[in-house]
Amino acid sequence: MTASAPRGGNFDAIRLIAASAVIFGHSFIVVLGKGGRGFFGDQAGSLAVCAVETFFILSGYLVTQSFERSRSWPRFVLARSLRIFPGLVACVLFSAFILGPVFTKLPLSEYFTSGTLFGFITYNSLLDDYSFSHLPAVTFHPYKEGNVINGSLWSLPWEFMCYSIVFIFGVVRRLNGRTAAVLLGLTLFSLTFRVLNHYAWFLSYFAAGMCLFFFRKRYRLNGWIACLAGLLALVGNYGLIPWGFIPVLGAYFIIYVAVDAPFKIKNATRFGDLSYGIYLYGWPCEELAAYLLGGVPPWWQIFVLALPSAAVLAWLSWHAVERQALRWKDADLSGLRQRIGAVAMIAYSSTAILLGIRFKIFGQGCVLPAALALGGGQILSWARTGWPAVRSWFWYADLPGAEGGAGHEIRSHGGSAGQPDSQAVVAVKPGYSESRGT
Repeated sequence: MTASAPRGGNFDAIRLIAASAVIFGHSFIVVLGKGGRGFFGDQAGSLAVCAVETFFILSGYLVTQSFERSRSWPRFVLARSLRIFPGLVACVLFSAFILGPVFTKLPLSEYFTSGTLFGFITYNSLLDDYSFSHLPAVTFHPYKEGNVINGSLWSLPWEFMCYSIVFIFGVVRRLNGRTAAVLLGLTLFSLTFRVLNHYAWFLSYFAAGMCLFFFRKRYRLNGWIACLAGLLALVGNYGLIPWGFIPVLGAYFIIYVAVDAPFKIKNATRFGDLSYGIYLYGWPCEELAAYLLGGVPPWWQIFVLALPSAAVLAWLSWHAVERQALRWKDADLSGLRQRIGAVAMIAYSSTAILLGIRFKIFGQGCVLPAALALGGGQILSWARTGWPAVRSWFWYADLPGAEGGAGHEIRSHGGSAGQPDSQAVVAVKPGYSESRGT
């Protein structure tokens, strides 16, 4: 069955639920770290991981769709950059100039002249949260994660590299189901044999979302299969099925709920598209909640206080920053001012690759898998076009031909009787039945 392109659906609601799930999972990690959380805490941490994987699945689907709908590749780069960087920069500045001065133990003159502050703003705004994850003398509580300003930013460089893979496929005109399937197979193979290490983890879910986009263009997803896929993906997290099946199963379930589910979750964007902001501000709000509640409060107190706080900041971010920036996405670029803005945004993205993500990581996490997927897709294309010729050669190789033999000829005429406008002679093997075509 041919499926029409989705409009709306449950994408916004799923993103909102996933962002809230990340805050729920982090409510244990903020004060207890990655160990010592107990069984329930471990499950909550796994839920946060599944939520991030859901984001990558949705991105694989929607970003592929975005490139197909873009009028040009600069428009695509502009749209993706406007989606990530304005909200990110606003969050980084909020942490540096509002949270930092309040909680630092340094005099403000020393705080504002610290090289650590400059590094935090610069590198985190360029998608590098590893070099500067702390602010000068800012500690919310005395435990392991007490000085981590925003532990959620780690996924953004990988998200950006996945966008870049779609960009590469699109520019070379190989953004199709075959290349996406090769990328998915490559990532699953890499995870099994540790070729690309942890880079393949993010790519596998993103590639699964890409594959579902191309599959969904031709077929609607089945509800019973989606339920079974979701159940298998759930038990797969406990090692009951091979891990390599989980991205595909999870993607089928998530995209079914987003596009083909019989129910629609309404009003998910009643107050704006808050999912990205909730994800960005969730961790700082949890650190602040831990501080206000005395250092090591129960997880549920952190969650109950942090989620509405992050939602309020996300609302402010959406209406004051993100929505205003996204208006440039479809702006007329014929004017000088608009062109300068577009070029500046694209240049910012390029700077993030060179200085933030760094070219080595970008090469390993984006360029290498993209090149391998393109090569594999081309080999499959050659095999598909070359197989009929190979099959034909083997089919006719043993015919007697000119020497005579058991073969016979079928002479085909076109046009009216006695006035053929074309004719062809086809040699056929013995035993050929014209009625059966075998």
